[in-house]
Amino acid sequence: MARSLAVRAFAAFAICIGLALPASAKTLWKVNILLTQESELGLATAHFAKRVKELTNGELEVDVFYNGQLGKNIPVVMQSLVSGDLDGFVELLAYFGNWDKRQNIIACPYCFKSFEQFDAFLKSPLFQEMSTVIYDKGIKIVNSDRMNWFKQEQRGVLMRKPVFLPDDLKSQKIRQYQAEMPIKGLMALGANVQVIPWPDVYTALMTGTVDGLETTLAQTVQSKHVEAAKYYTTLELYYQVVSPSFSRKSWEKLTDPQKKAVEQAIWEGGEVYKKESTRQLQEYEKIAMEQFDVKLIRTPLKPWIEKIKPAHEEFIKAGLIPKETVDYIAQLKY
Repeated sequence: MARSLAVRAFAAFAICIGLALPASAKTLWKVNILLTQESELGLATAHFAKRVKELTNGELEVDVFYNGQLGKNIPVVMQSLVSGDLDGFVELLAYFGNWDKRQNIIACPYCFKSFEQFDAFLKSPLFQEMSTVIYDKGIKIVNSDRMNWFKQEQRGVLMRKPVFLPDDLKSQKIRQYQAEMPIKGLMALGANVQVIPWPDVYTALMTGTVDGLETTLAQTVQSKHVEAAKYYTTLELYYQVVSPSFSRKSWEKLTDPQKKAVEQAIWEGGEVYKKESTRQLQEYEKIAMEQFDVKLIRTPLKPWIEKIKPAHEEFIKAGLIPKETVDYIAQLKY
C-alpha cells in the first residue's frame, strides 16, 4: 500500500513539473520506393506498412515514401540502408548484382528456361548463401527463402518506333535502370543504353533524351510514358521478383516477435503485389490501347534468344556471371 501511494505521488509530482513518464517504446521506419502510391508496388508496400503496425500493436510503424522521395540514385539508396540512415527499400532483386556477381543471373536475359526454374533457384541453398553475403554487407533481404513478390507481367520495350527484331534497337537510345546486368543485357541486344532514374524518365522521353525504355506496360502507362512513345513490344527478357530489403542495423534492433511480424507482413504484401500486378496488367493494357493508342507487339522470341546467346559466354568471361552459378542452375531439379 505504501509503495502504491508513493508511485502515485511521484506520478502526480512528475505531471506537475512536466517530467515525461516512461512510455512503451515505439519504432518508426522510413521506407523508400521509386514508384507511385497507386502502382502494384505502392499498394503492396502500403499493405505491408498497415499490417506491421497491426501485428506489433503499434510498436513498429512504417512510413512509406513514394516516387523516390528519399532517393532516386540506387547505389546511394543502398548505402543509406547500410549506414542506417534509411530503414527500408522495396525494389527489384536485380539491384544486388553490384554486391555479389552471382546475383546478376537474376536479370540476365533468357538465362532461365522457365519460371519454375527461376523459383527453384530462389529457394535453393545457393541463393540463401548469397542472401547471407548481402546481410553481411549490411542489408537484410526479408523472407529470402520464400520470396513471393513476383511481377505477373513480362518485360518489354516501349519505343517511339515499332520493334520486332534486335536490329530494330540499333542506334536507339533506350533508358535502363541502375543495375549492371540489365544494362549489359540491353547493350548485348544492340541498344544504346542511357541510365536514368525512374522518376525522371517521363521528362527524358518528352525531351527526346531517350527514344524508349525497357519496362513493363502497366508501370509505364501509370507514369504517362505512353504520351511520348506508342509501341510496346513484349520480350519476356527475365523474370522479376521484388525484394523488400532493410538496413541490418534497423533489423537487429527489433525484438524477435517484431521480426516475425515484419516477415508475416512482407508475405502478405507479396500476395497483394501478385494480385495487383495481375489486375493492373489487364487494366492498363486496355488503357494503353484505348486511351493512348499504343500498339502492342508480340513478336517471336527466337531471334532475341539467339542474339543473346553469345553474350552469355562473354558475361562469364568478363566475370559478370560466375560459370559455377550458371552450372548450378542447369542442374536444379524443379
